[in-house]
Amino acid sequence: MRKIKFFLAGSAAGFTPGGLLRSFFLALLLFCVPESLPAQAAQRTEINRVAAVVNGELITLYDLQRQAMQEFMRQSLLGSDNYSEMRRREVMREVLNSMILDILLRQEAERYKVLADEKEVENELRQIMQSNRLSQEEFERRLAAEGSSLDELKGRIRDSILRQRIMTLMVARKVQISQSEIEQYYHEHIEEFSVQDSVELSVIVFPAGMDPHAVRERIVSGELDFALAARQYSKAPNASIGGSMGSIPWKDLNQIWRQALAGLEPGRVSPVLWNGADAILLHIDALEAASAQPLEEVAPRIEAAIRDPRLRERFDEYTGQLRSQAMVDIRI
Repeated sequence: MRKIKFFLAGSAAGFTPGGLLRSFFLALLLFCVPESLPAQAAQRTEINRVAAVVNGELITLYDLQRQAMQEFMRQSLLGSDNYSEMRRREVMREVLNSMILDILLRQEAERYKVLADEKEVENELRQIMQSNRLSQEEFERRLAAEGSSLDELKGRIRDSILRQRIMTLMVARKVQISQSEIEQYYHEHIEEFSVQDSVELSVIVFPAGMDPHAVRERIVSGELDFALAARQYSKAPNASIGGSMGSIPWKDLNQIWRQALAGLEPGRVSPVLWNGADAILLHIDALEAASAQPLEEVAPRIEAAIRDPRLRERFDEYTGQLRSQAMVDIRI
């Protein structure tokens, strides 16, 4: 499912701290003060001020406050502490920049006749509700508690679809990844695509009073099979299956075991080791050398790893160009 990102970080020239705080307190008034109070008329005049004009399209202070308030509530930023005040300023800048960018991208979509029909929006909305396991009624109640509505969310979903399509049209199709780049990345990051060394081990944990060295000598000489010795002598829970521990990555073995097994071939037995008061023997059943995953298997991962930062860079360049060519008048 497409991820819906509502806010884009950035800065807004001319957005003064005093104006931001005033906006915040007006937003609180908007949600908390009854319509019947005499001061409400003056407040309505204030919140209906224009926050910004983007190529002739208005962003009102009212709409900016509503979107910012939703984010204040989500991030629990309604306190009076310094951190909350600082974050509210940042959120207000992010929201305003996001609203400006949404308008610019919507205008670009109109210019290139890029559309998002109602069926697509409804499908996205249905998936959001399903992922949150909420009925439409429950979902609408949650939106209302956040100061939003279904229609407002649909608008944001539509903007997100348009944003993705404009990004594909103007950015993604221009980012080409060659096979030689994929191969170069593969060889330069081969450790990321390697299956690590592992070893199949069996163990004997000797009971107190038994001489582990004597048993080891019998195993090394070939007089006694390791698995049979494990069944006869080991006190470990896996004794009945010949002491088998299965396959273990080398990196997961403790340092003492790694040192004891270093250089041993399959079928060889470690020196007698101690685990606390218990004497143990280790047997290498099999070795599995490290191997790299085939390039064909990991090529999609590599392509994404190369493409994603380029997409972000090109998208930032593209939106920055849109912003520089637009008539953006910030009035708060």
